[in-house]
Amino acid sequence: MKRIGIDVGGTFTDVVMVDDATGQIWSTKVATTPKDRVIGTMKAP
Repeated sequence: MKRIGIDVGGTFTDVVMVDDATGQIWSTKVATTPKDRVIGTMKAP
């Protein structure tokens, strides 16, 4: 199972994914888009 956590802040949006099968963790930080916060989240690689 893969789990994703998203923290939308005023300046940056942090996205973290954990692969429970392998223990691998990925994380990225992208600019928050105040007008539509979904856009900033979707820009995360």
